[in-house]
Amino acid sequence: MTISSFFSGRIRLRSAVLKDDEISLALQKAVEWHESVKKIERNALTGSVLIEYDPKKLPVSALSALTDELLLLKKLCEHFDGKNKDEILKKIDSLKEKLS
Repeated sequence: MTISSFFSGRIRLRSAVLKDDEISLALQKAVEWHESVKKIERNALTGSVLIEYDPKKLPVSALSALTDELLLLKKLCEHFDGKNKDEILKKIDSLKEKLS
């Protein structure tokens, strides 16, 4: 999973793993509850997710704190073969906990 674009208030993630409905839904549920999130759009064809958020409620410093978790998720996603799907879903759950 890579961050294909990022600027204050918008972040786009891309990965073939985001074409998987269950994983995309888990990611959406992991972030949509946060008060800063305004909108989430998924493009299953391209494997991308756009997250629009209020940067006043979620500053870059808070996102930076997730760097290690996101790097681990990226590594898992790079080796997605269906067999590690549960591992990816667990890592997404841990991201939700970190955002709390």
